[in-house]
Amino acid sequence: MRRFWIHWLLTWTLITALQFDRLFAEEPVALPEDVLRLVDSQARYRPTPLPADEDGYRVLIELQKLRVVEPSIVNDREFTDVFRAVSAGEKKFPDGELAQRLNKVIDDNVDGLSLVDQFARFRGVRFPDVLKVSVSELRQFLWIRRLQIIQHQSQGKFEDATRWLFDDLHIAEMLEDSEGGLIAWLVGYSLEAGAYELMLRMAADPNCPIEQLESWQRRMLDARKRSLHSLSQCLRRDYFAVQLPPLAKLPPDATLEQAVAETVGRHRPPPERFAVNLRFTLREWQVLALLANHPTPFDRDETIRTSSQQVADVIRVLEFDRSRARDIDDDEIDRVATLWPESMGLDAFSVLQLHFGGPSWESWQAFWNEIVSAVEASEQLAEIPNVFGKYFIATYGDLSKADSLAVSVTRRRTRIEATTTSLAIRRFERLYLRTPKTLQELVDVKLLSELPRDPIDDQPLRYDPSRRILWSIGLDGQDDGGVQRFESSEKLFAMMRKLLPKQDAAKLPKVPNKRAETSPLASDIVYSVDGKDVLPPPNP
Repeated sequence: MRRFWIHWLLTWTLITALQFDRLFAEEPVALPEDVLRLVDSQARYRPTPLPADEDGYRVLIELQKLRVVEPSIVNDREFTDVFRAVSAGEKKFPDGELAQRLNKVIDDNVDGLSLVDQFARFRGVRFPDVLKVSVSELRQFLWIRRLQIIQHQSQGKFEDATRWLFDDLHIAEMLEDSEGGLIAWLVGYSLEAGAYELMLRMAADPNCPIEQLESWQRRMLDARKRSLHSLSQCLRRDYFAVQLPPLAKLPPDATLEQAVAETVGRHRPPPERFAVNLRFTLREWQVLALLANHPTPFDRDETIRTSSQQVADVIRVLEFDRSRARDIDDDEIDRVATLWPESMGLDAFSVLQLHFGGPSWESWQAFWNEIVSAVEASEQLAEIPNVFGKYFIATYGDLSKADSLAVSVTRRRTRIEATTTSLAIRRFERLYLRTPKTLQELVDVKLLSELPRDPIDDQPLRYDPSRRILWSIGLDGQDDGGVQRFESSEKLFAMMRKLLPKQDAAKLPKVPNKRAETSPLASDIVYSVDGKDVLPPPNP
């Protein structure tokens, strides 16, 4: 009998250990096909070539698109090692700069917990203990938590991701009336962004019930109110008030330019034009000042995230691309489309764009380029002697910075205006069953707050309803009627063939037009309302 009970006890212990290991084991990440296609389509943004067997690289690129990790802070190889450590449930990170920072946080605050469970220490913790964790360290915790949430999303485990998110939102709720108000605000906004990502992925799943999305919307609006309440508590305290004196002079209806000049303008040059012609609220000005006075590597992204009202026009004209959601009923799409609040953050809107079509998230960050105006840049470029043409600047050597000013930034700013206007035109057509004859009609029906501007001459963006195109004039200041001209000298074509990849160089005309005196910089910048490429006419 004694031997029987010993065997029974050993068997029960072995079974329990196996079940315990299975319960806490992390399955390998298998990103959905649409995410993998997205990563492949954005190959030009990869910091290094991606080996096919490195899922960690793919997750890194995905996280960069969601603005979870800053590419300049974490390199791809180091993040791959961290990703594998999280997946394996290890208690320590491998070697590396990021690993050292995270391990220090674990050593100081967490004893013996795996990375999967370390965030649980904040449940029920006393406020003084929480305040010992710096904001930057707390953000590092949020990286890991959002990585875990994305893992569950990619595997379709929406219930697990939901449970984790709302457990962690309890942190902000617990801290909002304490001295940790700033930390509570950061936690709330970071987790709120992660929850929006989850909402968007759930909306893209045809099997997700609409009632679950409606419940998510209500919960996230409550979370936003808690986050703003935490921030308002911070801003009312003396040690923050002393850093915000310029804001007291601003009336509630002050313009964005005034607010930026008084706050962020002291730390970085104010942008020439703000994206999509919108304005900040007074609360968002305070956030700008707060972030400008507490510089961290994430200042820019947090500023964008908190400036939710800046995309109100874009959200208003947003429509789902039905060709990418063929498995979802049209009525259901219309119901889902009404769920997104106008206060959605810019990062969440970027994720929505990636799922349902539209411009790349990169185009919405163009207003952060600290440059001179395009007109001033073109005048400076005209003074530079160049054998390839008056306005052509080489893409290498000492002139590369000038080329970036005049070409890259101008095109990106034009794309901001053109893509926003294209969405408004398509929304107008759905509402009124006709194409607007002028862009002023979009302003009259409040689909745009004001006429979109050409970043080169600050005139209204050019629009041709018959051809369904929008365009900006070239850097030569001439309006070519929305025609892209890629004509230049024989020397220019010879140099372009050397610089471009073979497959792109093969597309260049074999017999260049030697009579042309213009260059690519003198061409109009043309965008189609339907999102299709507008090709230049072939050279004669």
